[in-house]
Amino acid sequence: MKDEPNVDGFTVIRQPDLSEEWSCYLWGSYQSDIGMMYHPAKDSIPNWFIRWMMNICLGCKWVKHKNVPKE
Repeated sequence: MKDEPNVDGFTVIRQPDLSEEWSCYLWGSYQSDIGMMYHPAKDSIPNWFIRWMMNICLGCKWVKHKNVPKE
């Protein structure tokens, strides 16, 4: 995922692929549409301790989605 110069000389910024397996509900309820959700970059999911501490200290809920097709 390296930025490459475009034909016109402009730099094209490539965004990383997002994880379809994990999501983090930052504020609000994870059972409703109210709140803010974060999808981390693929293959950069925090370990269980970081997820647990985020839940205890900040009230963030990490959810692993089931039935996501594996590549």
